[in-house]
Amino acid sequence: MDVIRSRRRTLAATDPDGYETLELLPSAQISTEEEVERKIERERILKAVATLPPPQRQVIMMAYFEGYTQSEMSELLKQPLGTVKTRVRLAMQKLRLVIEGDVHD
Repeated sequence: MDVIRSRRRTLAATDPDGYETLELLPSAQISTEEEVERKIERERILKAVATLPPPQRQVIMMAYFEGYTQSEMSELLKQPLGTVKTRVRLAMQKLRLVIEGDVHD
């Protein structure tokens, strides 16, 4: 399990050619306004994720914030792959409703 986690951290920090992702980002091209918008959007998403039931929140965090595949989550959580897929699908449906509701308010 630790091997998978360490591999995920490495993959998240580098691209396929081995360059660090942060080095590839043109930081000077991102305006302060864009940074603020990204921060606000991230906060909205995290707030929406916090409304999910714990099992759904867990798979969303693992998939989208930690980079695990559904197969890896199934193995790590000792849950059938179908259960993991269902939790991700239900969580995404709920997130869509919550986020769309925020936009329309």
